Amino acid sequence: MQVVGDDMSTARRDSNSAGTVFSRIGGYYGGTYRVRYNDSVGASNAYLGGDTLAITTSNFGFTTYTGSISTDITGSSGPDTFVVVTLVDEDLNTSTGSKQTTFEADATTSGTGDIIFRNENGLGLPSGSSTGNVSRGFMNGGTAKILYASTLSNILDSSVDQASGGNTIDFPLVETADNSGTFKGSFQLSSGTATTNSSDLLKVSNGNSVYVFYNDSPSATAADNSSSYTATSPITIVTSLGNLSLSKDTAYLSGDTVVATVVDVDRNTSLTSEDTLTTALKVTGSNYSVGTDLTMNLVENGVNTGTFLATITTGTTTSGGGTGANSGVIKTIQGGVANVVYTDTSPSSSSATKGLSFSSFDATAVFGADSYGLNAYALITLADAERNTSNTVAQSLLSDIFIQTSSANSTKVRMVESGLDTGTFLGSIQVASSGGTTEFSRIQAAEGDTLTITYLDEVNTTGSSRTVTDTALVTEPIPTPTPGFTPTPGFTPTPGPTVTPTPSGGVITGTVVDAVTTLPIDGATVSTDTGGFSATTDATGTYQIVNVAAGDYLVTASATGYDSSSQPVTVVEGAVAPANFALVPTIPTTPIPTPTVIPTPEICEPESVSVSPTSLKLKRRKSSEVTVTVNGDDTVCPGGVVAGETVTATINAAGKKRIKISPASATTDPSGAATFTITAKKRTGNARVTFKAGDVKKSQTVRVRK
Repeated sequence: MQVVGDDMSTARRDSNSAGTVFSRIGGYYGGTYRVRYNDSVGASNAYLGGDTLAITTSNFGFTTYTGSISTDITGSSGPDTFVVVTLVDEDLNTSTGSKQTTFEADATTSGTGDIIFRNENGLGLPSGSSTGNVSRGFMNGGTAKILYASTLSNILDSSVDQASGGNTIDFPLVETADNSGTFKGSFQLSSGTATTNSSDLLKVSNGNSVYVFYNDSPSATAADNSSSYTATSPITIVTSLGNLSLSKDTAYLSGDTVVATVVDVDRNTSLTSEDTLTTALKVTGSNYSVGTDLTMNLVENGVNTGTFLATITTGTTTSGGGTGANSGVIKTIQGGVANVVYTDTSPSSSSATKGLSFSSFDATAVFGADSYGLNAYALITLADAERNTSNTVAQSLLSDIFIQTSSANSTKVRMVESGLDTGTFLGSIQVASSGGTTEFSRIQAAEGDTLTITYLDEVNTTGSSRTVTDTALVTEPIPTPTPGFTPTPGFTPTPGPTVTPTPSGGVITGTVVDAVTTLPIDGATVSTDTGGFSATTDATGTYQIVNVAAGDYLVTASATGYDSSSQPVTVVEGAVAPANFALVPTIPTTPIPTPTVIPTPEICEPESVSVSPTSLKLKRRKSSEVTVTVNGDDTVCPGGVVAGETVTATINAAGKKRIKISPASATTDPSGAATFTITAKKRTGNARVTFKAGDVKKSQTVRVRK
């Protein structure tokens, strides 16, 4: 038997342990071979051999590949991180049944001798080592391919050094799966530890460039590519100061939460777990004494993110922190400023500082309206940032808001924060005509009584406690329609006792807005999945569902032209449950054309509303006129305006305490205009008036000043 081919050079001769000499065939792209059999005695009793008579197979050849190598980091990197290397080369996939590995010599020598000695022309074995095989470069190597990482741009540079503290290391790659031909591995960069080849650690400094080298021999085009190394694009080492930011620049004096965030990829040193920067964050007083400075750990917010967090809480005394702590309390004073300092290690001992100011908040507590009919629910809003002591939980206040009609008739109102970290609390209580006053649930009152709420604002800009109050008038019950009754002739019915229903349940309240424009949606329906509870929003997008039985509900908001939205809500007896919605406009579907279209007479309809002036400033008890113009399609509407259209005016709930408007509705004249008179009340602040014509509307802001 013979193997005949176009690359049977003596450089491929080898011998086995028995001394038998044989040649290794050239397994590379372009190599072509065939096997022939010299038949010593053929059918004609003749010797069949040589190129013309031997029995010969068809030619067969080999395919070799050009490998590709890449790193997960491109461009620039911090000095303390891991670099993941990916190599794709089918030539290294020498087994279909197991994962292959490249070789790792962990050399500790300097100079190129060791690298050249191990740089064999072939694939080799991961556990092998060279035995002078380089002199027979076309034979199967004893050592598998080796990958190098270096701060040199040429791995065969005479200054290459793999010793401790050197500039080059070797590291292994492992095939990602059986028969995949894709290999992955990693090495670590360090700014503070000397190069250690056995740990796959390469020391770098600011401005260094890091390269990864691979000898692709054979490749798809060459059997002997041993003098050429493939190198990745350089990774430039940049040691920059980490970026420090705070979730807020001003915090309240007690119970407020500030999250400190540091982005510093230099400090991301672990590829498999979150890093901790021990006591890398300090909070110290700038214009006052905090006592002992607050120091904390910064903890990475995920594996390999380079972003580190710590939590600062305000209080009366500095406490917590220290080694092992990721949060702490800093002492505050009115007008105080603290410095939050991050200490970096690369550049060495550099620091970044942010100022954090402290100021108290003057609380407000207000009713939602100037008056409430008997058996209605009074809505109360408390704004006090100091009572927001958690940025992750909506909190409740049970013993802070009191409501009374007199000193002998008083009770508490349950207040629930409107959302996470808002500092605004909502509550409600029924103004009942009978049944007595019950804590958190109802206060008995009579027509003409004055409801007064009080709140003790202990932390504020005055430096001492202050009492915050608001009042609302109790009016007659809101009439409820009853079925008509026709008396029998000659019979006079005897009036029966009036039964006042006992109020129960809680309140669901909130707003519904357009998710794109954030404008309020008027006429949206908000309903529960069970119990049949529902309400409709007003022009300000606000709704209120009262007397909702305690329990868990799925509350849905829907409006014409919008996709519905739902959220779970838990209702507690006598409490307010906030539920706000932002509805997404429905994307119109493309209509299917119909064969015959019957023209419909075009109608002059409102397309837009304009208000003059667009905003208004009024002194207390002063009036001003506002002109509202309804515009239409000028191809249908004469002059581009809509005459004879009814325009309605609606004031938001808070604004009703500050202004009134007359008339409530008006009809446009031939020029499309309607005139309204706005009168300021004695309370200062902002109000919003919404003018609506047909399906279009326009809002105007009115500012009432002293």
